Amino acid sequence: MFRKFVRDGYVTFIIRETIEVRIPIKIYERYSERYSDRDIITYCVQKEIYNHITGRRLYYITEESGIPLIGHTAFGLIDRGTNLIQVRPCSGCNLNCIFCSVDEGVSKTRVTDYMVDPDYIIGEFGKLADFKRRHCKNLDIEAHIDGQGEPFIYPYIVELIKKLKNEADIVSIQT
Repeated sequence: MFRKFVRDGYVTFIIRETIEVRIPIKIYERYSERYSDRDIITYCVQKEIYNHITGRRLYYITEESGIPLIGHTAFGLIDRGTNLIQVRPCSGCNLNCIFCSVDEGVSKTRVTDYMVDPDYIIGEFGKLADFKRRHCKNLDIEAHIDGQGEPFIYPYIVELIKKLKNEADIVSIQT
């Protein structure tokens, strides 16, 4: 699930080859006597989180964060009033295309990446799909996975697709 190494004063965890969590060594040593690495990664507040692919700061958005998934174009859910709901689980890209219209890529000017917890985005998708079905009968809901970058760098993409198949009539992806 993750690998761990020590560098530059931090214990660094690489989760699913995408999420990089850095915890100061002294903090890690204090907690490691009592807690598992998984608990330290989850609950330690003195940590820095990065996108391991792009090297940018990463905001991992959970339900507990209080950040809504509707209203931002870089992550979450976009409803344009049709049967299609855009699903944007993450931003960031492993390429560096000179023609990129959303300014993604390793050496571009963006400084922050976003990643949404899979359970949070699935739960909110289900609520939105149910609302649409209640107000428009015989509507085939399409979950369209796209992104402000490359959706296949999302470390939970397989789980996301499987769970969306239970909530949507059609699942499509644009890369």
